[in-house]
Amino acid sequence: MKKRRLMSMGVVASLCMCMFCGTKVFAAQSTNKAWCEEHIQLYYDGYIQFTPSFKIPSSPGYSLKTGKHVKRAYVNFTRDGESVTTNGGRLYTGEASSVKQTTKFSAKARAYDSLIPWAPKTRFYYGWIYF
Repeated sequence: MKKRRLMSMGVVASLCMCMFCGTKVFAAQSTNKAWCEEHIQLYYDGYIQFTPSFKIPSSPGYSLKTGKHVKRAYVNFTRDGESVTTNGGRLYTGEASSVKQTTKFSAKARAYDSLIPWAPKTRFYYGWIYF
């Protein structure tokens, strides 16, 4: 009986930890990247960053094109084909003026999830604009 009770408490504690921990999604290289974090199944934060002087290597991940330099980037959340970011659409970074620029550009977008279980999925999108 005592063993069963301890096991039940362990399962409940594990479920609570899963509920309050965020989910992160990452890919390959670390200079130019995009990622999304889910917070308590209530909202998402999407991030994108790049450095214009970084020439993209082979097999970079993040849908980047090998040998290019990024000039600008964007993040967006959609649900059922409609943008649901809190700013009302794609959120762009600043625009780099040169491939020699070493400044790190970034943008962050937020979207609140639908609390209706059968609602369409909230999806994270990002894109790159090259020199």
